Amino acid sequence: MAELLLRAVAALTIVAGLICLSGHLLRKAQVAGLIRAAASGRRIKVLESARLGPDSYLHLVHIDDRTVLVATGRGGVALSEATAAADPDVREVSAS
Repeated sequence: MAELLLRAVAALTIVAGLICLSGHLLRKAQVAGLIRAAASGRRIKVLESARLGPDSYLHLVHIDDRTVLVATGRGGVALSEATAAADPDVREVSAS
């Protein structure tokens, strides 16, 4: 009886560990851009993010029909609207 209970506990532990491991790997793959979440009906899309320092980030965000540059850091959040220039690879940024 004790052996059967020990096997059941061991099997349950292994299954729980595999579930946690697969969840962790799926989250890492989604963060790395290997998996995309379903985006139907979403109005906000992060185009690109860059780390500027230990607590500072720069995010290029598309909201509805606008592209916005968002800087975040210890001092708060700064927002600028980016508009397309003549060259599609170059963007002008106007401070808001």
